[in-house]
Amino acid sequence: MTAVIWSRENDGLSTSLAGILESVLPVEEIRSSSCLDDLRDILMGSRFKDSLVVLLPADCQDLKDLQSVKDLLERVRIILVAPDRDAETVALAHGLRPRYLGYRDGPLWDVVAVMTKMLEKMDRTGAPQAGAREE
Repeated sequence: MTAVIWSRENDGLSTSLAGILESVLPVEEIRSSSCLDDLRDILMGSRFKDSLVVLLPADCQDLKDLQSVKDLLERVRIILVAPDRDAETVALAHGLRPRYLGYRDGPLWDVVAVMTKMLEKMDRTGAPQAGAREE
């Protein structure tokens, strides 16, 4: 299992989530990215197929920019933490087809709970474990 955190801003949320990932995954299986081109390169690598990707867009423009890698995001499990609850933001967020959509103004525990559950249900190759119900 590998995980990627994408955030253009190195803020408290991305740092907190990276720390949580480091407590359950080996450091070499975690990638952080703040550049869309880097995210594209990471997702194109076969090692990251069927991985967990946590997207932390700072604003609606970030969500618009993420549309350019939408096809690559289709083969990974996405947790997206939207910057606000505006109708355009929510529509763009849903367009990326996340397994879970949270909000920056919401509690962190819900994102952590979903992320932890997804990691527990996946084996080292990114496939659901036997008997695990898909999210």
